[in-house]
Amino acid sequence: MKATREAVYEAADALTNAGDTPNVAAIRRVIGGGSFTTIQTHFLAWRQEHRAPPVSAATSTLPADLEDGLHRLGRTVWERACTGAHERLATERAALNAAQAEHDAARREATALADQLADDLDRLQTAHADLTQEAATTRDDLVEARRALAVLQARLEEVQGQAAQLRTAEHAAVDQAAALRGRLEALEAQNAALLARLGPKGGTRGASSKDSRSDTRG
Repeated sequence: MKATREAVYEAADALTNAGDTPNVAAIRRVIGGGSFTTIQTHFLAWRQEHRAPPVSAATSTLPADLEDGLHRLGRTVWERACTGAHERLATERAALNAAQAEHDAARREATALADQLADDLDRLQTAHADLTQEAATTRDDLVEARRALAVLQARLEEVQGQAAQLRTAEHAAVDQAAALRGRLEALEAQNAALLARLGPKGGTRGASSKDSRSDTRG
């Protein structure tokens, strides 16, 4: 609700009828918000309208029933007393006006500060909402990153398993190649032994063959 004149007047009347003392903060709570400065302006007008009429000052004229009984000296003392009372009253009224002016200035400053604090609070609440949204987005991104990391971890483990299988196959191939080399060397040794046994029995044919091979090599 906006802090209109009617709203402030109704809130101040409601507080008064309920036996509470109306003030700016209480009126703002009743109407549910509004500028402190605007509420203060309307409330001061309401309070001025509802202020009790001032009591008139006592007259400085002597009562009629005493005037005949008092002589001139008494009348002079009375007039001087009244004059002193009026002077003191004027002095006190001036001091009261000065205090009232100081109080009004402090109240205006407090009202302006309250408005500033209300604006700051609104900005902080907005910033808090933005940060909360950013935090929620960051948490979602973190969950997604963890999910992607889990997928990558599983893929890494799969690749590591394949690498282990390849290393095992490589070792088996090396062992098989070593076994084949051993068998080849054994076969070569057997062939050399057979050739050595066949050489003397072959006679001239063997020699001719040997010489032929020698010539061919030459």
